Amino acid sequence: MTSRTAALVLTILGAGLLFFLAAGEAASAPGLMAGLIAIAAIWLASGRIRFVLAVISAVLWLLALVLAVFGSAAAVVAAVVGLAGSVLTLAKGGQWPGFSSRYARASDLEEDGLISPRQMWESLDRGLDPTRKPGDPD
Repeated sequence: MTSRTAALVLTILGAGLLFFLAAGEAASAPGLMAGLIAIAAIWLASGRIRFVLAVISAVLWLLALVLAVFGSAAAVVAAVVGLAGSVLTLAKGGQWPGFSSRYARASDLEEDGLISPRQMWESLDRGLDPTRKPGDPD
């Protein structure tokens, strides 16, 4: 299991425990909000935005933990599990790809001699081999 998957599982588990086992308690509102923000940080954001969302999520989980101390044991466990997901996101989130960065091409591809898809199609339209580079033997 990757750290990203572990963070997601911990976040969903913490929010789910709060939702189903401690729904009427004071800790449930900040905990559920922290869960939503953490999921956005894990899957949708990258870079500084991911870090900021993870910090906000961790602060909300801490608030939920403080409020859960006055509630049930299930709320405390849920807040600790959710906080663990946010801490994991803070620790390892910088290494994870962003939502679209796993599909993005490097900006320096043309500097390496590779051509863009548009250039490839244009060379095919002219009847040329787009995979050949100048100076390649026949």
